[in-house]
Amino acid sequence: MISIQVIAALVAPRALTDAPHRFKLRLQLGQVDNKELNHLKIKGIYKWIRDPFLLSGLVIIWFTPFMTLNLLLIYVLITIYLVFGSFHWEKRLVEQFGTEYKEYQTEVNRILPRVPNK
Repeated sequence: MISIQVIAALVAPRALTDAPHRFKLRLQLGQVDNKELNHLKIKGIYKWIRDPFLLSGLVIIWFTPFMTLNLLLIYVLITIYLVFGSFHWEKRLVEQFGTEYKEYQTEVNRILPRVPNK
C-alpha cells in the first residue's frame, strides 16, 4: 500500500510539468478572459486524466496501511471536499476555455485515467 502511495505522489510533479499554466494563481484569480491563459494546451498526463492531482490525493489517503474510525471519517470528509472542489475548478476552466474545455471533458475522464482515442 505504501508503494502505491509513493507512485501516486510521483504523479504530482509530472502533472505540474505538463501544465505549468495551471499554477499561475495570480492570473487565474484575476479576470477569466486574461489573454495569457486563454489557450488550452493538453499534453502529457492530461491526455489520460483531467485532474491527476485529485486522483493522486485520493490514492494517497485511501491507501493508508492502517485505518481507524477517526481516519475513515476524516478521509470521507476530505474526499467530499476534493470532489466538490474539482467541480468548482472545472466550472472555472469551462468559463476560461469555453467549448474547447467542454470537448476535452467529453474526451478525457476527470478522475479515472483512460487511454486517449487519438
